[in-house]
Amino acid sequence: MDDPILLVVGGDADTLASLAGGLERRFGADYRVLADRSPVSALARLRDAGDRGEPVALLVAEQWMPEMTGIDWLVRARELFPRASRCLMLRYGDAAGIPLVRRAMTLAQVDVVLMQPWGSPEERLYPLVSEALAGWTRVSRPRVEILRIVGDRWAPRCHELRNLSEQNGIPYGFYARDSDEGRRLLQESGHAGRLPLVIFHDGRVLVDPSDGEIARILGARTEPGADPYDLVIIGAGPSGLAAAVYGASEGLRTLAIERQALGGQAGSSSMIRNYTRLPARHRRGGARHPGVRAGVVAGRGVRLHGGKSSAWPPAGPSGS
Repeated sequence: MDDPILLVVGGDADTLASLAGGLERRFGADYRVLADRSPVSALARLRDAGDRGEPVALLVAEQWMPEMTGIDWLVRARELFPRASRCLMLRYGDAAGIPLVRRAMTLAQVDVVLMQPWGSPEERLYPLVSEALAGWTRVSRPRVEILRIVGDRWAPRCHELRNLSEQNGIPYGFYARDSDEGRRLLQESGHAGRLPLVIFHDGRVLVDPSDGEIARILGARTEPGADPYDLVIIGAGPSGLAAAVYGASEGLRTLAIERQALGGQAGSSSMIRNYTRLPARHRRGGARHPGVRAGVVAGRGVRLHGGKSSAWPPAGPSGS
């Protein structure tokens, strides 16, 4: 398979060369970095790539170009590669561009904004591009399934397990019992009893497991530690998780107890805007990022102060 394409478009030759060179140094081993000064020519290259079946992971466009604006180009490029991440380059102090960027973010025409000059690429450029590529990978590349769920398509418990996996960011696959893959998995496991059946990546199998059983096999903590805590928060929805992160940031030994998924609404909403304690490159006030996608907020909140906080994740409706 061809390496995915990172296509950079901009009218300023120096900026284009600097950006393309930086991306090549960091991502060139896994991606093909292409640069074009003409947005019209770049669209033609995208059409050719589509005709050849080549994947495109990231589209980067400077806002002000002679033939069309960067936003207009990204809108047209999206018609060719709807799953590619879209990044707009904008200069600090661009009073005319900021309102356009805000509108483009609201309309989901732009995923991330790279402010110029970006200074050290390690500080802003590489983290922003890495996250954009991670978002593309999640929706476009095959992933390792940590869980495989086999059951009846409309069974309530199957939906509960799928929602639990999605909200906690666990890669999974669901296979209806009457599908070819579902029948194959049931045959390989030698199971002919009740469903759902949960097959783990290491080969272990559970029949209609509780949330707590799944959590324990995946290494999640379902019991608090014996040491005393300075702060205990029951309910780690958006507010509870924010409180736990802030408490841990102040040096408090913090425990967050959550029944289903850290982040609550953050695990099921398509986009959380300006969520608390996001890294600076994601705060909307700086017009750098329209928000953060589902499942990312909770994991980031735990990682920010992981050395001083603990989480007590899924315990299941029955308290198992």
